[in-house]
Amino acid sequence: MSIDYKQAADEDLCKMHVAGNHSAFEELYNRYFQYCMGYIIKKGVSYLDAEECVQKAFSHSVTRIKNIREFKYFKTWIGRACWNAYLDFYRSKTRRKIESIFSTEKDGHVGDVIKPVAELTEKSLNPSERLCQDDELEAKVNVANKAFKKLNSKFRQVLETCLIKENSYEKTSKILNIPIGTVMSRMYYGRRKFIDIYEYEMKKYKKG
Repeated sequence: MSIDYKQAADEDLCKMHVAGNHSAFEELYNRYFQYCMGYIIKKGVSYLDAEECVQKAFSHSVTRIKNIREFKYFKTWIGRACWNAYLDFYRSKTRRKIESIFSTEKDGHVGDVIKPVAELTEKSLNPSERLCQDDELEAKVNVANKAFKKLNSKFRQVLETCLIKENSYEKTSKILNIPIGTVMSRMYYGRRKFIDIYEYEMKKYKKG
């Protein structure tokens, strides 16, 4: 007897998938891919970033569906999985950008001066732990953004063009129409100034 997957309930599709029916998972994917994309994009995420996160969440769900307590709530479960995938993606992306500023060059190599953004684990044991991690990251990102805005514009331009937008010294020099030596100098002093401002603002934040 043929199965009408499009008419099947989420609960039945999940049961079929766990039993080894790959077509059932394909139907779940087709049924909720656009829903998950819309859910993430409404949070202000770009289409490409949202697509990456949704694909990641669905690929992980192949082996995790069996852990859902009640299969009828698959829609809620996959939506949450996609959002968690985005939070992991956002943490990683934000950490890379901020930590690129919190570094200095030593003998031609990049060495860490300070890493204010905590190494937040991707493994949360419970929702409250994950919430604390997200709150911690959000606070540090907000303080970092505040510190960045307080930088002298000449430092901010170089850091943004070279580090955040990932341009070479040479390309940054051409974009800003300044010598490469000036780019390097402003990178160094801009980083140092950023760290000073960040640490000051973090102390203020922690004091409340």
